[in-house]
Amino acid sequence: MVQRSRLANSTPVTTSVDLPNFEGDQYSDPPSSADLPNFEGDQYPDPPSATDPPSARRGSFSYGDLLWLTEIPALEGFIATWEKKLADLEGGFVEPDAGRYGTFVDDFIRDLHKQDWWTSHTDQWRAAEKLKHTDPATYNQTLMVNRQDADIIARQLGFRLTGEQLDRLANEMLVKDWQAGQLADIERSILKTVYFDAEEPAPVYAGTVKTTHDSLEAYASEWLVSMNDKRLWEFAFDVKNEGKTWEQATQLIADTAKVQYDWLDPSLIDRLYTSGMTISDHLEPVKQTVAKIWEMDSEELSLSDDWFQDSLVVGDDKTTRFVNSREARMLAYKDPRYKKTDDFRGKMNNFTSAMSEFFGVRSWR
Repeated sequence: MVQRSRLANSTPVTTSVDLPNFEGDQYSDPPSSADLPNFEGDQYPDPPSATDPPSARRGSFSYGDLLWLTEIPALEGFIATWEKKLADLEGGFVEPDAGRYGTFVDDFIRDLHKQDWWTSHTDQWRAAEKLKHTDPATYNQTLMVNRQDADIIARQLGFRLTGEQLDRLANEMLVKDWQAGQLADIERSILKTVYFDAEEPAPVYAGTVKTTHDSLEAYASEWLVSMNDKRLWEFAFDVKNEGKTWEQATQLIADTAKVQYDWLDPSLIDRLYTSGMTISDHLEPVKQTVAKIWEMDSEELSLSDDWFQDSLVVGDDKTTRFVNSREARMLAYKDPRYKKTDDFRGKMNNFTSAMSEFFGVRSWR
C-alpha cells in the first residue's frame, strides 16, 4: 500500500526558511523496492543453475504473473518466438510432461535475461514497469506523490519547475527508487534540469542555492576581491550539486586574492585562509583606528567603503602595501566625518574660546 506523502497537502512556499526540511518523518518516502512488486524468487526467477533440484523447476508452464511482459512493445518479437516454441512443444505431447515444461521455462527465463530490454535497465526500473502494467492505480498514485514532493524540493532549492519537468522527475524518482535518503540525488537531478543541462539557466528565487551564492559573495567581500557574479553562481550550483565542497569554493576565492593583490606575499594569504581569517580580519586594527577617530562602532564601517578603497593601499612603483594604523589615523583626521565628531567640536570650541579671550584681552588694553 502506497503511503500518501505528508508533503502533498503542504502549502507551497517560496523561501528556504519556511520550507520544511526532508529529514525523517517530515518527508514520507515514495514506495520503495520493498513496497513495489519486484522480480525476485518466483515472481521473476533467475535462470536455474545445474544444482537446482527438480522440485525447484516449474512442473507446468503458464505466463502467470509474467503475463504483463506480453504488453511490453520491446519484447513483442521475443514473446512471439516463445509462444511459437510453446505451441510446438505442446503439439508434440501425448500427455502433459512436467519435466519438459520445466526445461522450457528454464530456457525462457534464461533467454529473457539476455534481451536488451532486460540488460539495459535496472531492477528498480523493471519493478516500476511491472507496477505500471499490473497495478496502474498504485503506479499513478506513486507518481502523484512524487510529483508533489519534487515540487517542494525544487522550491526549497529556489526553482519553479514546469509541469513537464515535474512529471519527468516524478518518474525518475520512481524508476530509480529514490527515497528520503536520496534527497541529494533528487536535488542533483533538479539542478541538472534547471542549470547544468539547460539552454538558459532558470530564474533563481529564494532558496538554498541563492543562500549559498549570497554567502560566497559575502565571503569574497571579506577578502576584498571583486568576482564576476556569474562565477559566484557557478560556485553556488557546484556546491549544491556536490561538484565542489564549500572549502574548495572558498579556497578559490582566497586564490583570487593572490591574483588581485599580487604584491602581497602569497604565504600571508595562505596563513590567513588556513587560520580561518581573511584580509578583512588582517586589516581589522586599521578599521578600528579609523572608527575610533570618527567615533563610530567598527561594525558600522566596511572596508568596501569608498574611503577605504581609496586609502587602504599606499606605495610607489617599487613598493606597494596596505596602510598601517598610524597612516590611517592621519588620513581619517582629514575626512569630513571627523568634523562631525564630539572630539572635533570640542577642539573647535576650545580654540574659539582661546581666540576670543586673546582678542578680548588685546581689545581691553
